[in-house]
Amino acid sequence: MLYGSRCPKLSNITIAYQTCAPYQKFAGPLWVSGRVRSLGAPSPKIDGVAASLLSVNQLSGAAAALFVLLAGTLSGCSTADANDAADAGASSEVVTLDESADCDGRDVLIDRDGANVVLGGRCGTVTVDANGSTVQVDQSEAVIVTGQDINVTGTETGALTVSGRSNTTSVENVGTAEIRGNVVTMMGSRAERLNVSGSGNKIEVDDVVAVDLDGNDNHLAGRTIGVLEVTGSNNFVDWGSGAGAPKINTGADNTFTGPGA
Repeated sequence: MLYGSRCPKLSNITIAYQTCAPYQKFAGPLWVSGRVRSLGAPSPKIDGVAASLLSVNQLSGAAAALFVLLAGTLSGCSTADANDAADAGASSEVVTLDESADCDGRDVLIDRDGANVVLGGRCGTVTVDANGSTVQVDQSEAVIVTGQDINVTGTETGALTVSGRSNTTSVENVGTAEIRGNVVTMMGSRAERLNVSGSGNKIEVDDVVAVDLDGNDNHLAGRTIGVLEVTGSNNFVDWGSGAGAPKINTGADNTFTGPGA
């Protein structure tokens, strides 16, 4: 696909176009080299194609015939084709919201402070980049929290990433949780993996397959922890079954109250 100065030269005509499968369709004006007199007035339209202040009778012989042929062919891109193209791109669409809506598989950005949003359906990646917002998202591929004083609730997400400060999440089932912020409260039923690099966080998850505790001054409580690795300091970890003791403990002044600790 060629644009602007890279378009093929046909006699003295340069064509700017974009793809509209299965045809070619003009997105903007038809530019005619050396013949555009002004860009100030609106472009006239010929069969749905805009010509930059040029009508067919301003072109000579073969050039005019070629223009008419192109206008007829390129305007043949049907509404159905355009709709198909829009549908194909829907999965990559990012919708900015500050009120409740259905995700319909789309990625969602919430960037207004104090928003109260309920997201229905299954979402793509939900990003909360605001302060003091409350978000309920039932199912999602991922949730990213980057503001402060945010409350997120949900049933299931593939990945949970929490930065910022003083945020609270309560998501029942999480694939991988990354707690990078400080003074974060995380609650849930199950997490496949929990990585904590922030400090001063309180985490209560019933069952965690693997924990990597790299931050300091964190409190982690769970019913079952499969594998526990601790490299941070001044952390408190309490669990009832699973790993008998930390697999790795290179930090200082950590407290463990597991079954074999």
